[in-house]
Amino acid sequence: MPFVRAFKITDLPPGGKKIIEKNGLEIALFSSGQNICAVSNICPHYGGSLGEGVFTGETVVCPLHFWEFSVVTGRSTNQPAYRIESYPVKVEKEWIWINLPEEDLEE
Repeated sequence: MPFVRAFKITDLPPGGKKIIEKNGLEIALFSSGQNICAVSNICPHYGGSLGEGVFTGETVVCPLHFWEFSVVTGRSTNQPAYRIESYPVKVEKEWIWINLPEEDLEE
């Protein structure tokens, strides 16, 4: 899985969140303390935008029906049978990079 460049680290302040589209995927990024996490922006319940939800610590709450997800693992904290895709992130120099599955990369 290759890393793709997302945006500059200065565009995601501590405690912040940002939605991007990369290679056809909607991805929500969250800055939690020293960690930057990337997950699918789409809630599996009714397709709510997780990047528009309430973000506290390491948890985001879907704005539609209040399903909660860990932005670190992608697992739902109140609906244990559900999870969202999570993507490895690295920061190099000023840039945030996301590791996306190869099948989602544009040719």
